[in-house]
Amino acid sequence: SRPQFVSITTSKTEVPINQLAVQYPGLKVRNITVCHPALYGPFNEPALLIQAIELNRALGADHTFIYNYSVSESTNYVLKKYIEDGILTVLQWSLPSMTNAWYHAQSAAINDCVHRNINVSEYVVILDLDEYIIPVNRSSWMDLFQDINNDYYGNRSHEKPTLGAMIFESCVFLRKPPADEWKIMKKKFSITEEEEDILTRYSLLPFLYTERSEPPYNYPRRSKPVVRPDMVFTAGIHQIVKHRTNSTTVTVSHKMAIINHYSSSSMDVDLVVQDVSVLRLNQLLFPHLQSALSKF
Repeated sequence: SRPQFVSITTSKTEVPINQLAVQYPGLKVRNITVCHPALYGPFNEPALLIQAIELNRALGADHTFIYNYSVSESTNYVLKKYIEDGILTVLQWSLPSMTNAWYHAQSAAINDCVHRNINVSEYVVILDLDEYIIPVNRSSWMDLFQDINNDYYGNRSHEKPTLGAMIFESCVFLRKPPADEWKIMKKKFSITEEEEDILTRYSLLPFLYTERSEPPYNYPRRSKPVVRPDMVFTAGIHQIVKHRTNSTTVTVSHKMAIINHYSSSSMDVDLVVQDVSVLRLNQLLFPHLQSALSKF
């Protein structure tokens, strides 16, 4: 029989005190898993957490991983509810008080998540809570990913390295009150008064804010990867650090998808354009949010 656990020790004479489960290759149980880096602060934006999980689920995410460094009581309540529902895995992310690790060891959290999903999930999506991958002509991530694979391989799949990662470039959406165009957009996308009340009450960013930077930031600035965990050795925050053998990366065209980044930080933006790509998906996305918010 095959071993079920292994132990690691630096001493040849001491008895190991750890046990690590051996994960053997098998059928993957998920198509898409989202990895969010550590919540810290303590993090106290439960509505932002809910909308991130629900919008990603509506687009095709099967499961979400979150690394918990420090959260408020209200946020912890939301985390526990999603854990009970089997939608979320939360890993405690306690770091030494005197550490030089950048940004709460974000890179370590990302790679921990990627490696936990080897032979488990077909794709791992790496995003911050205020970022969303929005397809231009599709309504699901799996359809989008299939399009990207088809574009890459064409009729020469046997001649090319395996597509191990897809890099998505981003635009910053300005957090400002809806302008006069909001009335026009409400009518165009059939947003009811009840829906508008929920949007504003919970500050549902992707629906309220439609002005973004143009053009998108060029890779690797602010870009985020979607990886096949079995094809990537080391993932970075904005790029792939090291591929496994015969694996490569493509940068996704803005005509296929872009990351909507609803940053709370002020950023210098030279040119602003109107982008209603999320409102196009309103009938798909909003019911998920409305149902989830009613539970809390």
